[in-house]
Parts: sequence; structure tokens; C-alpha cells
Amino acid sequence: MRKSIGAFTSIRSDFGHQLSLLNRIKSDNELELKLLVGGAHLIESLGFTVNSIKESGIEISATFDYLSWKDEKTNISNDMSILLKKFSDYTEKNNLDLMILYGDRYELLPLAYVCLLKNIPIAHLSGGEITEGVIDNQIRHSITKMANLHYPTLDAYKQNIIQMGEEAWRIEQVGEPGLEQLSTFLPLMADEFYQSLSLPVGAKFLLCTFHPETIKNEITVSFLDNLIFELHKYYPGELIFTGANSDEYGNVINQFLKQKAMTTPSVHFYESLGQLRYYSAMTYAEAMLGNSSSGIIEAQSFFLPALNVGKRQEGRLKNLNVVDCEANSAHIKSNLLKVLDPAFKKNLFRFSNIFTKEKSSEKIVTHFKKNLSNKNLLLKKSIF
Repeated sequence: MRKSIGAFTSIRSDFGHQLSLLNRIKSDNELELKLLVGGAHLIESLGFTVNSIKESGIEISATFDYLSWKDEKTNISNDMSILLKKFSDYTEKNNLDLMILYGDRYELLPLAYVCLLKNIPIAHLSGGEITEGVIDNQIRHSITKMANLHYPTLDAYKQNIIQMGEEAWRIEQVGEPGLEQLSTFLPLMADEFYQSLSLPVGAKFLLCTFHPETIKNEITVSFLDNLIFELHKYYPGELIFTGANSDEYGNVINQFLKQKAMTTPSVHFYESLGQLRYYSAMTYAEAMLGNSSSGIIEAQSFFLPALNVGKRQEGRLKNLNVVDCEANSAHIKSNLLKVLDPAFKKNLFRFSNIFTKEKSSEKIVTHFKKNLSNKNLLLKKSIF
């Protein structure tokens, strides 16, 4: 009998990062993939990205509609109670031999809680990382202690997991599986890409994404308004903004940027570009600006400079394409001019992406298939 492997996605980025792994599981005759979709994927104002999942060819086993997305004071804790109930009900009717949880989104905690209580083994991807500016840090480490198998991206993160008391046999350092698809990625032709954005072919632009910081948030509407005002003084190109995620205050950011794009010719806002257009944008952009993890994980594969603003990604290991700067316009200006210098980008061609490792998805599947029958899989001997 095939083993039933659950996987969960709630936002556009975590689906893209899991896609190669999901296809690997889907193609394995010994495994049955159960893809569970919820959260931002089902929200129209966030791009209704469930359509992108359907277009990928991955069958959706169930959807969980739990996210309230109305205003700045969205009640995330209440949303999580709804998700916990819905996922618990799902597991009552559907057998899962393993549940894959990717990253550090708050939605993962109720899923991990249900799995823990129902003795469903958890395979956790991207554990051991540090992001000091957001609550994701605590979420990620909590899931590490509830998980039974671990697939960190870098050896340093593997060592962090070992220091947390996890046994070495449970851990396989695999790189970032989402980067596998970039080895065969072909961007849209320039004329097709620029036409899709209603821009002249070859127009210079920055690819911008700003998510809220969930601890001492500095990424406010006031900050963004002032940033755009200052950018217009020295940057002559276009500003392509993609939507903030579904963290609290994300909706406020998106509403502001949507209105700004309607009144400012050089500002363009998209809830979601879709993976093909987003990676094409990374191909043609001059630089990335914001605090998205894609600037840290994927951008070096495009030899694209990334200006990482604020504290959201603080503590993470980074490629040399990333320059950290404070969330103030003066510091952003000096560092943006630095990364826009042709000499800075030329230097990036000398380095490979530190998060790339061959056969990431294959290594994950091989490892968890080997350990699903381990009699000690559910027995956690270490507690620190």
C-alpha cells in the first residue's frame, strides 16, 4: 500500500519552494501526495493563487478557508483556531503517514499541534534558520521540536538543529529544493514580459516587495510613502511592487500600494505576478528592494542584487548579492546606489548560490522513505 504524504501551502512563495518536491512525491509509485491548500491562496485580493496551483498540474486534495483578511486588526489567533479544527477534522477522515511542513508561517503551528496529538510524523523543511525581526523565529523552532525529520538548507542550520537536541539520523541537509526548477527555467521573452506589465521593452525597474515585520514593525504606510517620494529624486526607473503577505498589517500595505499605483505613473502594483512572471522579473530587474526571502534565497541564482531592508530577515545567512540596510530613506539611498553600480553586479557572477544543492527533492524523499518505518520515529529522546 502506498504511503500517504501530506503537504500544506498557504502562500504563493511556499508553494513555489515546494513544487519540485511535490512533483517528486507525485511521481513516486510508493507514495500518494495529499496537497492541502489554504490561507492566502484562497483570497481574491491576494491574487487568488490557488489558480496557479491548479495550473501546475498538482492535484489539490483539500482546501481550508480560514483566513480573515479585512483590515489591520485581522484576528490571526481566531483564524488559527478555525484551521486547527478543520485540519483535525480532515485527519479524522483521511490517513496521513507523514505531514510535510515548510518554513515558519504561523499557519504551521495548528497543523503541527494536530499531528503531534495524533502521532502523525512531521517532516520539517527549512528548520534551524534565524530571523530575529519576526515571530517566525519562535514558530520555526517550536516546529523543530515537534517534528520528527528535518531538512535544513545549510550545514550551519543543521548544526543549530543538532544543538536543539535533535538526533543526527533525523536530519538531512538538502539545500533549498525550490531552486531545482531554476536549472531549467526559461524567462518570458523581453517583449512579452514588458508587454504584460504595459511597459516599454527594456525599461529599467526595481522589483519591490515589503512584508510587515511582526515585531516592532517599521514597514508602515508612512515609511513606504516617504520611500517612494525619495526614490523618485534619484532613481529614474519604474517601481514594480508585489503584494505583502497575509501577516497582520499586510492588507494595509497592499491597499496603500494599490492606491499609489493608481496615482503615480512609475509605481506599479500586483497582488501576485505568478511564478513565471516573477522569475522573469528577477531576470530583467536592476535590483530587488524590500524584505522578501526571495532576495536572499533565489536572487543570487539570477545574479541579481538585493537590498534587504529592515529587521525581518535579520540573522539569516545570505549570499553576497544581499546588502542589509536600515528602514530609513537615507540608508536605503546609499546602499541602493551601491548595488546598482555595475561593478557590484559583475562581481556576483563569480559566485554560486549557497542554497543550491543537487538533487534536493530526491534526497528528501529518499531520507523520509527510509525512516518512515523506523520504530523510533515518534520517540523524541532529547528535549533540549
